[in-house]
Amino acid sequence: MKKVIFLIFILLTTSIFGDTVRELVDNFDGFVGIYVEDIETGEIITQYNATKLFTPASVTKLFTLLAALENLGLEYTYKTKFYLIGEDFGVKGSGDPTIYVSTLHDIIAKIVEDKKIVEINNIILDDRLFDRKEIYGRGWMWDDPNPMIGALTIKGPSYPSISSGINQYTLTRKFFETLKSTFEELGVSVKGEMVVKYISKKHEPVYIHESKPLREILKSMIEVSDNQVAEQIFRTVGAKVLKKGTINNSIAALIRTVKNVTEYGVNDFTITDGPGLSRYNLVSPKLVVEILKHMYKKYGDTFLDILSYSKNDGTIKGRFDFEVWGKTGTLTGVSGLAGFMKTKSGKMVGFSLFENNFSKSKTDAKGFENEILEIVYEGN
Repeated sequence: MKKVIFLIFILLTTSIFGDTVRELVDNFDGFVGIYVEDIETGEIITQYNATKLFTPASVTKLFTLLAALENLGLEYTYKTKFYLIGEDFGVKGSGDPTIYVSTLHDIIAKIVEDKKIVEINNIILDDRLFDRKEIYGRGWMWDDPNPMIGALTIKGPSYPSISSGINQYTLTRKFFETLKSTFEELGVSVKGEMVVKYISKKHEPVYIHESKPLREILKSMIEVSDNQVAEQIFRTVGAKVLKKGTINNSIAALIRTVKNVTEYGVNDFTITDGPGLSRYNLVSPKLVVEILKHMYKKYGDTFLDILSYSKNDGTIKGRFDFEVWGKTGTLTGVSGLAGFMKTKSGKMVGFSLFENNFSKSKTDAKGFENEILEIVYEGN
């Protein structure tokens, strides 16, 4: 008898839980997708349009994170190489997205001091690792001030929109101008010009700058939703897997990675950039939870530490009174939130929530996400 009463209680609770979620969905003016799963048992807690395709916005960065972890590794570092070739000074780009003006200044100051440089001729820049014609991501809005992408970048400056008449050498020239002014500040005369060409392996670098480990770069990318870093990493994966960081190679490498860790193939989703600025991107809530589960099971707390955390840091800091690790996404008419949460009873739950094609403010969409997660928290 007690077992029967308990079963009835569970069924009623599940029904009430499902009805509450459905009521919220019915009252939301937009296209909604939900998938929530107990990652220990595999129990589906709630789902709605779980296999439909949605524009994920910056939740796309979770796919970039997956591709980086699987193909580059947590301890990967970018290595930018500096050369003295006769009277010329050379730099071979690695796609490092973390070189600031101050970083470059410290590097050049060390080389100038060590090699007693007082004058150089041309500055040779080898930016061939990425396709220099693909300065922006595929599907990025033409009138937005998007970050520019290249094998040689300076982190931090403002960027023109795609409509501003930039050309394939704009980014490399900016690196040249920063480098030249740095030399001049240090009292070194630059007599020549920028020369863009391949630097042969027969030349030995006089200095190799190594970035921080990728785990730290990825954490920064997720916490502040850094679009430039995400696209640079996306292209780096393409270069690592298929030898050159073109957009097509990066897409192919990501598709291959997703297929390796899930049952999802090329016809099940579309990703065309690293940060999620492109509206060509389409993923399902269930797929997002699948890649989250893979990363959590393989990388554990190290993976959780990369995500934004409600109690501590990133874009969901202070948003919830309970523990949530995740990644947000926002474009006009698009909102999303995916990650993990610990429920009231201590369950570890993976979730993915998307809202597309809504006409109200993003605040309404974020409020909807909050209500769904609060219901999951209290009911599990």
